Amino acid sequence: MINPKRKTQIKYEKIGGNIVITVPFYTKRFNPYMIKENGEPEDVGEYQTLIGIICKDIDGNDEVGFAEQIDMSYKDKGDQWTDIKYHFWEDKEDFIKLCKELGIDCFEYPTCAYCGKSIYSSFTIGDKGNMCPDCEDKDNKNPLNRCKHPSKGISTLIIAKQ
Repeated sequence: MINPKRKTQIKYEKIGGNIVITVPFYTKRFNPYMIKENGEPEDVGEYQTLIGIICKDIDGNDEVGFAEQIDMSYKDKGDQWTDIKYHFWEDKEDFIKLCKELGIDCFEYPTCAYCGKSIYSSFTIGDKGNMCPDCEDKDNKNPLNRCKHPSKGISTLIIAKQ
């Protein structure tokens, strides 16, 4: 089934005893501010639909797989990407090799030199190297860093009656 509202037409189907997911290698870029007189968007190029992602899970283990790229060119920014959508359950080196064979770009998130977690945002360079926002805010002055839950930034206040 194909979602007609999506720019990237990913196709899911059952063929014999297999589920087959077909992902186009490239997706056309779309700039809503560059529309031709006939209502069609101008051709502003294309980008790789998938990108290889390497990061650390909450326990510090390598997590690898493919994410979808998000076209940000209409805002004059670099592309972003989603969380991993298609996990690769083998080791990091095999994943990097697969990305090279497929011609897919691969990105490894920087790791905090203090706690070993992947850093998904801007960060500071400390005496030991990269420093994530949690380690930088060790005095818990920033309320968004108080919650150590993987949902990142969503704090929950629990009031216990004594």
